[in-house]
Amino acid sequence: MKLLSSHGDGSAHRRWESVYPTDSPWAFWIPAFSPVVEAAGETWSSSYPVMALFWPQRYYQVFLLLKEEGTEYYCNVITPPVYNARTRTVEFRDLDLDVVMMGGKLWVADEDEFYSRSPSYPRTWIKAAEDAKQQLLQGAAGRQGPFSVQTAQRWRTWIGARNSRIW
Repeated sequence: MKLLSSHGDGSAHRRWESVYPTDSPWAFWIPAFSPVVEAAGETWSSSYPVMALFWPQRYYQVFLLLKEEGTEYYCNVITPPVYNARTRTVEFRDLDLDVVMMGGKLWVADEDEFYSRSPSYPRTWIKAAEDAKQQLLQGAAGRQGPFSVQTAQRWRTWIGARNSRIW
């Protein structure tokens, strides 16, 4: 499987090449060292496993960065994802607004990019993106939903059961 991210205008952004379905719909495992390819062709990877959580009607997705020293989070505000069965790809548009929780700190990233590009977005996207940002900030601050300790532990256990090396 793959994840395919486009910019808000539809141009190529980034793709994750080695993504695996899980026992939960819209939750995907990205093993450590799986290639991520930027639109310009650069490739990078993470040294730890990542869980990508999506919801079909929501304007965000959450990456759980399952690092040895603890779980961190990188959340993209996106258009609702679509699954392309023919290509086995989850496709979405990244709206240039991110919520990050790392090192015990919570912040909004790339807000300037969002506001510089948002005049070209449909009004419904702008409103939904602002709402999604608030939902992510509230969930992360309260350690609720995908930000809960139980959610991270559930995915660490799931990955461990597949005989994959987490650390």
